[in-house]
Amino acid sequence: MAEREREREAGSLRHCVAQLRPPAPAQPQAQAQAQAGRRLRALLALRCKHLKEPGGAERFRRGGGLRALLGLLQGAGGPGPGAAGRELELGLSILGNCCTQEGARREVGKLGGIPPLVAILKGFNVTSVQNRAARALGNLALEGENSVTIHESGGSVSHLPPDWSSFPPPPSISPPPPPDINPLSPPPILTLSLPPRY
Repeated sequence: MAEREREREAGSLRHCVAQLRPPAPAQPQAQAQAQAGRRLRALLALRCKHLKEPGGAERFRRGGGLRALLGLLQGAGGPGPGAAGRELELGLSILGNCCTQEGARREVGKLGGIPPLVAILKGFNVTSVQNRAARALGNLALEGENSVTIHESGGSVSHLPPDWSSFPPPPSISPPPPPDINPLSPPPILTLSLPPRY
């Protein structure tokens, strides 16, 4: 029974990854809407189910999920109330979660995923999108090579969303943050304020 359940879960994960194809440029509207609906459902299943399971992020990475997700993010349209904005937010959230793991951080760097994330951080004036992009970049910056790439791509602490401006400098530079600092702000983003280590 357990083996059958694992096979079903693996099949569901593969199906979700397959749905992450970016939209085709010239598609009939009905077909494009159907594909967008499948992508959105796949992103929700990945974030709410597959990646929460033990080892789920690693299975997603080994199954080509990061490559597919980066392709989707690179082709993302503008954020907004529609499906495209929701796809962008979910995709960035998933990427940020995956990049808490060293293997995912290295793979994203090798796949060239950092410059598009910096472009999203700098180019979309929507706080929820900027927060998610900043979180993913902060996690990626934990790898020295990625930190260099982020800085070379023009990403820095000056591009952080306004609601992150009160976050304190790294602990080695200042005393501990006051208790009113938002505890949900991810500390790895602080590495973006430091010069890269060459």
